[in-house]
Order: sequence, then structure tokens, then C-alpha cells
Amino acid sequence: LKNNTTEFKHIFDTIVRISLSHQDIEITLISEEESILHLKPAFSEERIKDIFGEKIAESLIPLEIQTEFININGYISKPDFSKKTRSEQFIFLNKRYILSRNLNYAVHQAYESLLEKGNFPFFILYLTINPHYIDVNVHPSKLEVKFQDERVIYHTINSAVRNALKSNKYFPAMEIKNEYEISSIKQTTFLSSQKSSLPEPLPFENSQRTNYIDYSQKYFQIHASYILTTAEK
Repeated sequence: LKNNTTEFKHIFDTIVRISLSHQDIEITLISEEESILHLKPAFSEERIKDIFGEKIAESLIPLEIQTEFININGYISKPDFSKKTRSEQFIFLNKRYILSRNLNYAVHQAYESLLEKGNFPFFILYLTINPHYIDVNVHPSKLEVKFQDERVIYHTINSAVRNALKSNKYFPAMEIKNEYEISSIKQTTFLSSQKSSLPEPLPFENSQRTNYIDYSQKYFQIHASYILTTAEK
């Protein structure tokens, strides 16, 4: 065992994760005869407020997406309520808390330039997937899992976060004001149609950050012209 402060933090973090994934049960945390947490059964937003406070609860944006392969729902923070650490980022897979650097990056990348450098979003995501498509026996603590197709999970989470931000007007829709803008939109649409032939980005966990190729940045605009560049692997 480590010192009391460190051990208490481990216990507190575990209780928080359980309370977020099992909102239908009542949980009480007592330390040295002091009640630290007393959570009654509650819906998601109410339980989040009970744990993290009203300020965080009011800064959240709900998201939800359903596909044939995965269902995702949860909350992300508004860009102006970011954190200096990743400590308050939660992903639950079939009610089990998991760690995944790839999926965390899928959320972070969706914010693009909305976050200041060195800041990270607060988020709580609940993923529901058929157990036949996952392997939970890849880590002794069961915190890491292996997906049959992690690329699908990555892009689904990324799209869900972007759509949630767009619905709150953090990515404003383009307004067409003149023929020049119409021409620019047509060029952008053409380039987007060519994008499907590009190779997929390197998996985040299998590459160093400095070698990560962001194919979304392969198009550059100079005045009314677009340039397609190549990237070295």
C-alpha cells in the first residue's frame, strides 16, 4: 500500500467509475467517519452533477448515435470548459470502464482547433457493442479491450463528437453570399469526393505522435486555388 492520500484517490476514482456506469444503485463513500459521497439512484445528468458539481454539469453537451454495429451516448464538455489533464475522461464499454488511447484521441481530434494547446475535453461516453465483437481478456486488470474493427469505433466516436459540437454551433455552417463562394464550395466538394481513395491514417497507438500522418491536412488553399500534397510514411 502507498500513503493514505494515494490510496484514497484510487478508491475514490473506482467509486466514481462504478457510480457513472451503474446509475440505478445508491452509493455511499465514507472515509474516517466522514461522508464523502452519497449518491442516490439518478439519471445521467443528475448523477454527473452530484459527483462533479453543477458547473461541470451545465457545461456538457449530450450526444447519441446508433449504428448496426455500435450504440454510443454520453456527454462532452463545451470547448471553453476544457481541462489541463485527461483525468476526467471516461469511456464505458457495456457498462465496464475501459482505457483506450485511440478512442480518447478520437474525441480530442474532433474538437480540432477549438481547444487551447495543452487542454483536454471532459467527456463521459457509453458504448454498447455485441460482446462477440470484442475481447476483454487482453489485459490482467480488464481495463483494455480488443475490438474486432477498432477503426469503425474510432470514426463513429469522432463523428458523434463532431456532430454534437456542430449542433451547438461550434462549427458554423457556411453561408453562401456570392458566386465566388459557390465556386469554392464546388471545388471543396470535388476534393472531398477524391478523399475516399486516400489511405487511412496510421493507428495512433502504433505510431509515435511525431510520425502521425493527418490526411485531413493534405489539402491547402491559396486564394482561389487548391493544392493536393503528398505525405511521406
